[in-house]
Amino acid sequence: MDQHGKPDNLVGMIEASVAAYPDNPLFGTKNEDGAYEWLTYRQVGDRIDHLRGGLAQAGVGRGDWVGIIADNRAEWAVAAFAAYGLGARFVPMYEKELPRIWRYIIQDSGIKLLLVAKSDIQDQVEGFRDALPGLEGIYRIEGEGQSTMAELERIGRDHPVPSTHPLPEDIAVLIYTSGTTGNPKGVILSHRNLTSNYLAGQQLFPNELTSESVSLSILPWAHSYGQTAELYNFCSLGGAIGFVESVDTVAEDMAKVRP
Repeated sequence: MDQHGKPDNLVGMIEASVAAYPDNPLFGTKNEDGAYEWLTYRQVGDRIDHLRGGLAQAGVGRGDWVGIIADNRAEWAVAAFAAYGLGARFVPMYEKELPRIWRYIIQDSGIKLLLVAKSDIQDQVEGFRDALPGLEGIYRIEGEGQSTMAELERIGRDHPVPSTHPLPEDIAVLIYTSGTTGNPKGVILSHRNLTSNYLAGQQLFPNELTSESVSLSILPWAHSYGQTAELYNFCSLGGAIGFVESVDTVAEDMAKVRP
């Protein structure tokens, strides 16, 4: 008997939540007018399906490493779940990082496809692309057109690929330390590492954590705590996650998101 609980993989988890809470708000982002706009579980699930197909068309498959250089945002989660659904592994990196650290992590992990938040990050990575022979593609999250995440989603919409449910012991993420005393060190975590962690938290706080729960996302998902305690935990519950605009707007955003 499995003592760790179900679901024991992150693909099964997000698909169960999309089916159970299709109309619940999942991710909220502040627009130019200062109001939060929300994506539902159904909308996020559709984007995951589309990106999974696009990643497959770009050559991503089981055992491949997909990297991302981006702060917390809806696309971060969409990319992670899309990669997991192909049996691929995810490598998150911080936007505010030294380019030499990006280069080291991309080389060390063997990232095959990289998603980056903005064009300036894309330009910096292209500057040392010659040192990354294993990197086959760089795609920008913001914007549309060639070499963007939007284009991958469009391609995947026309070329759907069914999801694969990883085994509990399959690798999900590779999380790197800050590297303050040398090069960053990578920590490999399995699907069961992550699912058993948030399931244990839900057993400890059965009344405090429900589908009505709301989080204001501040802790980075490139760190294991933010990823497990917030992203996977709230997604499994049917809860909602609103993204803080910046550290300067925490009080304002808290009043709007009401975590």
